[in-house]
Amino acid sequence: MLRVCNVRQWLGYHGRPLRTDALDFELPDALIATQPAEPRDSARLLVLWRDENRLGHYHVRDLPALGILKKGDLIVVNQTRVLRAYLAGRRTTTGGKVTGLYLGSDPLGRWQVLLESRGALMIGESITLSSNDNANDGGDAALQLIESLGGGQWLA
Repeated sequence: MLRVCNVRQWLGYHGRPLRTDALDFELPDALIATQPAEPRDSARLLVLWRDENRLGHYHVRDLPALGILKKGDLIVVNQTRVLRAYLAGRRTTTGGKVTGLYLGSDPLGRWQVLLESRGALMIGESITLSSNDNANDGGDAALQLIESLGGGQWLA
């Protein structure tokens, strides 16, 4: 049986928290897909050959010829969409820099954000947002941290 799931299901299935610092890297705009590959089987495929400790670059159409899928194998399907929602700001009380991503909102309109700061963020703390990346323009909007969701995620 071939099981297909999305990345969130897979991470939850294995019970290991995702280290957010593993997601901190430079990605040129030219490498960000803005539309699905056409034809769909031309989508790129990264294969980890564990026994040889190497990565292989293929296309989805190459999957049958690779002969790597066996009964019970798991295919992780990333169905996420890129949302340009970078946040930059300063802690209102200390002036410390805070960066992060807007992840979405709940039914009550509260934002779910992934934040990074040198010091530990606290419930009730206010973050003054900036309109640019350098977090120095003293923006006109603020986040109030309501609840820590763990792993750097907050409701605000």
